[in-house]
Amino acid sequence: MGVRWGMAGRCPGSAVLLLAVLAVAGCATSPGVREPVAAAAEGSPRLFFVEGPAGPLWVDDGGKGGIPVVFVHGLGGDHEVWRDQLDHLRATRRAVALDLRGHGRSSPAADPLAYSPYDLAEDVHGVMKALGIGRAVLVGHSLGGAVIAAFAERYPDEAAGLFFADSIGALNRLPRGPLESWLEGFGEETYDAFWPPWLSEMLAPARPEVQERVRSRFAATPRPVVEAAIVAASHFDPVAALQAYEGPRMAVVTPQNTLPHSLQNVIPGMPSEVMEGTSHWLMMDRPEAFDALLDAFLEKVR
Repeated sequence: MGVRWGMAGRCPGSAVLLLAVLAVAGCATSPGVREPVAAAAEGSPRLFFVEGPAGPLWVDDGGKGGIPVVFVHGLGGDHEVWRDQLDHLRATRRAVALDLRGHGRSSPAADPLAYSPYDLAEDVHGVMKALGIGRAVLVGHSLGGAVIAAFAERYPDEAAGLFFADSIGALNRLPRGPLESWLEGFGEETYDAFWPPWLSEMLAPARPEVQERVRSRFAATPRPVVEAAIVAASHFDPVAALQAYEGPRMAVVTPQNTLPHSLQNVIPGMPSEVMEGTSHWLMMDRPEAFDALLDAFLEKVR
């Protein structure tokens, strides 16, 4: 039925080791920041918790210069899905990635239903405020695309540009009956049998190491978080959210994400580029090609 856009990430890799190495330095604490880990030199990556609107949020911050870029992962992912992009951009500008509530190292929300794109956009806004970032380019993968659209609706002056990485589209425009039937797969009784083949379908073209990273992170995400977020996203209207946003935007999609409800087909004037030869995790499969498109977009942002 065309509802495929999953949303996962990859394992933290050497993050624990990096924490142990960096923690000996100590660092100054900004308002809203707790348990910070200092960088060895200015602009080097720092890993720490920020007090978010629903609990502690894990943040990876580094680089300096230019308009900051804030990366938002998809459902079942974490900040490490952006590792190649963070390493690439930090040579010339500040780049930040976070774990959304209930994902990675970030705490789940006390309210089990507080996972709408607007709720998750408040996580992004909370991190930006804590880090003193007043304006940033937002990059969102899959469900993260809905999150940055919601952010732009609420905080248009703080969104310098929106870059959608194989974002979910207007799921609210799909026939509700078939959509509800698909969503039942995320329920408690069907979840364990449902998600592995669903994820595998989207991962089919991915390299083995990407497949392993995506599966392991998705498996570690609590089922209620996954269900609450995807059900809320199915009601989200990206067209209404972006109607008044006048900043630069771009969608980079896979050939499978060229459906009538895909974002670039429902948002008037949305520039788009199709990236061939990747899975849904296009920025992990072909990082050089993805980075080149992102660099070109950033050149247009003032």
